[in-house]
Amino acid sequence: MSDQLSNGSSVTFYPAVHPSTPRAVAFLVHGLNLKPEKMAALIRHLNAVEVSCYNVTLGGHDCKGSGPAAETARLRSFKRVSHQTWKKEIHTALVDADLVNGKSSAGIPLVYLGFSLGGLLGVDLLVSDPSIAFDKMVLLSPALVIRPINYAIQLLRFAPGLVIPSLSLPSYRCNAGTPVAAYNALFEGVRHFHHHLKTDRLNIPTLVFIDPKDEFVSFIGLKKFIAKAGLDQWSLHPVVKTNPDLQANMRHLIIDPDSVGQAAWSQMMAAMVDHIFRDS
Repeated sequence: MSDQLSNGSSVTFYPAVHPSTPRAVAFLVHGLNLKPEKMAALIRHLNAVEVSCYNVTLGGHDCKGSGPAAETARLRSFKRVSHQTWKKEIHTALVDADLVNGKSSAGIPLVYLGFSLGGLLGVDLLVSDPSIAFDKMVLLSPALVIRPINYAIQLLRFAPGLVIPSLSLPSYRCNAGTPVAAYNALFEGVRHFHHHLKTDRLNIPTLVFIDPKDEFVSFIGLKKFIAKAGLDQWSLHPVVKTNPDLQANMRHLIIDPDSVGQAAWSQMMAAMVDHIFRDS
């Protein structure tokens, strides 16, 4: 089941293997210029352990269409994104799924699962919108503390329509490049999150996966942030990739077996399932 929202955004429902009695509900949000369907490995694993999933497609990331016309329309949409529009899309998806108060209508625990940009948008919404609540979170390479070198992109902030070619793998990226407008929205999200930080709302059981050599998010910076903010319910899980083809670069990408290696993926999924069902 898929519901259209706005600006090309949508939310798709994937029921658990036993949909009449799901043990939890997961709400997934992808990363910047990532194909939303690349969250599929996470969804399959969660469905198999009786977790129903909602997978959000943010504006500028509707990758279902093919051909020049579809690519042009998608990129045009990508150039119009903003931090606030993305947050509104997530909020609308939560409302449509009847999850805005933190649980499904049946009282089943809600887990927010976000990768990179998706992780940032979820925690920012949590600290800045009192109507939003999650029981637990799973964050993969969350874009909360960006490596300083990556702020060089902000030198181009006054050219929002400029498209920067993507260096990510073609099989993962939604568009051939990322508009400066999208980077502006991401960095605005980082600033907004730290400015509106409310530890009491943020300090819920949260499992954070990140490669210590992540080229975009600072592992050390994230570790210091968690300690300084007193987030004693957050747990940092270093990911050591076992896929030799992706060890030298693409450290930021940790969303499926192909990106991390099967051994690392099995360890991640075991930790995630333990985190979701602990004390439930």
